[in-house]
Amino acid sequence: MGLSRETSPYTTDNVHRACSSGFRKKRQVPMTGCLALKREEDDTVVVEKAKVQEIIMSKTTLMQEHLTSIHKIS
Repeated sequence: MGLSRETSPYTTDNVHRACSSGFRKKRQVPMTGCLALKREEDDTVVVEKAKVQEIIMSKTTLMQEHLTSIHKIS
């Protein structure tokens, strides 16, 4: 469950400060909010090369058909 910007006491500017242990103890800030706002360092996007090639080919085919139809009209 993520925190919405409206209900969260944290902003991107003060996430680092709000998540420090000293600040959390002083303000009684729950660690769950910090975890929701921190970006995982090992966030990687896995892309299947075959799927990308398939999308590129379909877009290229559509564009060629589109240009051919424009040429026929003019």
